[in-house]
Amino acid sequence: MLRLVSTSAVASRFFSTVAGRSKLIGAINSEIKAIELDIMKRRGVPGDLPFTIEDDDKYCHVMLTRELGPEKIEVTVNPAHDDGDGDPQFVRINVSICKEDKGTLDVGADVSSDEILVDKIAFSEANSYNPSLRLKLEGELQDAMSNFVKVRGIEISSVGFLYNYMLEKRKRWPTIWVAPTKPHEIADLKNLHEFVEDW
Repeated sequence: MLRLVSTSAVASRFFSTVAGRSKLIGAINSEIKAIELDIMKRRGVPGDLPFTIEDDDKYCHVMLTRELGPEKIEVTVNPAHDDGDGDPQFVRINVSICKEDKGTLDVGADVSSDEILVDKIAFSEANSYNPSLRLKLEGELQDAMSNFVKVRGIEISSVGFLYNYMLEKRKRWPTIWVAPTKPHEIADLKNLHEFVEDW
């Protein structure tokens, strides 16, 4: 049996499904943002922090990411350890500054409440993962490189926040870093977003 369907009816139904999917994706994104905002408030994230925080409980570090003009900047903040002996707060960071077609500059530094101390740098050519330059720094060059990192948003005023954030992250496990066993709502929502977007 031949069944004829109005093309306008088919088009109307198609656009309704597209609109329904877009509305669902929008609702998922709103839910993700609401949860992330709540987490930021509870963890005291400074409102003027120029980075996006990427915190995955599968890893012991935290990533800070941003784009600054043609530069893509990724900061790996490593675990903080509180020995309780009154030592000043500091965090160990690794900064990756990538410029398309130019290469990547990797910088290692200790950041405390009164200074940024860059002690290692490495440089990789574009499309290469093998550093063509490795240096340990001191003196004027060390000061200049520390300023080079600072002007890209690594502020010493953020050290207290990052230090406490990393201590709080570490306390989620007893003595070792392990992957969490319970599902995380944001991860589930992001998986749902991906599924619906590819539908």
